[in-house]
Amino acid sequence: MPTSGCFRLEVRVITNAVSNKISGWQGESLKIKLKAPPVGGRANKLLIEYLSFQLNLPRRSISIARGEKSPLKTVEIAGLDFDEIKKRLQL
Repeated sequence: MPTSGCFRLEVRVITNAVSNKISGWQGESLKIKLKAPPVGGRANKLLIEYLSFQLNLPRRSISIARGEKSPLKTVEIAGLDFDEIKKRLQL
């Protein structure tokens, strides 16, 4: 599970969306819409799966460091720097 040496990304999650989608930046946070509800950790699980797919990383390389019960989360991403994350997310 990611710890030190990882890039930390602030993410604002909008749940119960029509589709999974990166909506761009909202201030310094990346806004991501997810189809999952914020119940039973479903949105957190989908966030990790979605970022894993978009970044082409294994799920174990991504974790939620802060904000598991909040729409504003800090996500740790191992193995990539900010420029590579932006490139892979096409931001």
